[in-house]
Amino acid sequence: MLPAIIAKRIQKTSKCWKWKGSVTLKGYGRMWLNAIKKTDYAHRIVYKLLVGPIATGMTIDHLCKNKQCVNPKHMEVVSMGVNVLRSDGPAAVNSRKTVCKNGHPFSGNNLTFHNRPGGHVKRVCRQCWNEYARNQRRKQTRSFRTE
Repeated sequence: MLPAIIAKRIQKTSKCWKWKGSVTLKGYGRMWLNAIKKTDYAHRIVYKLLVGPIATGMTIDHLCKNKQCVNPKHMEVVSMGVNVLRSDGPAAVNSRKTVCKNGHPFSGNNLTFHNRPGGHVKRVCRQCWNEYARNQRRKQTRSFRTE
């Protein structure tokens, strides 16, 4: 059962339970909790009240993709990595690609990985990388001959 102060901020529809209270700049519902003297996301508060605790290091994934939804049936507790890869952000979009921009497959012997600054790892098409490296060597050879 939800406390009245929370229930009055929820508009239940046939699909989602839309949060009608305060919302963050990113669109997530939020609420001040006097008991702990801090603000928390509305969907997390409702989930904890109706379902139970959220394990440390875990987050809530909105399966309905509606950031203002607080319906616990539309939520799943997942790791941050899983949540990111389920989204439409750049990392998620790139992880779902099966071919490079030139149509070569991102699989088998044609797939390699490069370490990027900041500890990021990038998937690279071996065919395209080899072509890029050949072109770089040609440029270096030409500039060396003209000096």
